[in-house]
Amino acid sequence: MNIISDNILEILKDNLDGRGIRTFRLGNPIDIGKTQLPMIYVQPLEERVETLDTAHDTKIMDFQIGVLVDPATEYKKSKKGVVENAGDRWLMEIISGRNDDGSPMTDTISYVLRNNWTMEGVVFYQESRTVYGVREVPDAYYAEVHFFITARASVVNFS
Repeated sequence: MNIISDNILEILKDNLDGRGIRTFRLGNPIDIGKTQLPMIYVQPLEERVETLDTAHDTKIMDFQIGVLVDPATEYKKSKKGVVENAGDRWLMEIISGRNDDGSPMTDTISYVLRNNWTMEGVVFYQESRTVYGVREVPDAYYAEVHFFITARASVVNFS
């Protein structure tokens, strides 16, 4: 699971360069400063193995990909005259935003993982869900989204 967590972080770093993400990290952060935002983190949650009678087993791995942003900072960048929580809009767009013509944005987490998440000798089957919320830290509130992804990988068992 450690190799796959690192792989997810690397893919996100490589493909979300233009989004202004300041921090990529492994693990759900506890102490968060505004200077670290926007932040993406990968938190491994659970790993299960379906042992088969062949040399190929199925690993089922659950991850939480979290994104944190300061709504006040994003509000300053939002469209004039629009009343909204700009942090929420930014989070919706970075998870699975669409262009005006309806085509998927290529610099979103769901697009990047769908189209770039590969490892030699491993086939991934993905399932995901998204939960939006707010994280309270001392003297601040940050907009946050959790992108939960379950990956099923067929792996060769040499043990």
